[in-house]
Amino acid sequence: MSARLVVLVPPSQGMAMGGRRRIGHGRFDDALAHERQVVARALGAFVSGATPKELEATFGARGALLERAVAAARVFVEGGAPVLPAWRRYQGVVWTYLRPAALTPGSRRRILVPS
Repeated sequence: MSARLVVLVPPSQGMAMGGRRRIGHGRFDDALAHERQVVARALGAFVSGATPKELEATFGARGALLERAVAAARVFVEGGAPVLPAWRRYQGVVWTYLRPAALTPGSRRRILVPS
């Protein structure tokens, strides 16, 4: 049997800043285009109409961190969010011990992050 190993890794609340504007076509773009539009519209409507308490509860943040989260959500809704590969975006214990930067590009492509 020659099954390819696929590793499911949880996302992390710790995330690296930065990235670049999206260039090109991703693997899941066609299959998820409609669903992404639905989510983006709903997020935009929520952020625009939510009370400060609702925003705090949803984003799990307050003060400057909440402002950053809301600003990031607005950039996402507008289609301008910077992107990074998951192995570069997520930080935390699992990601530290996985050491994805030390893996080959082929091995990194077999890491799936249900996020």
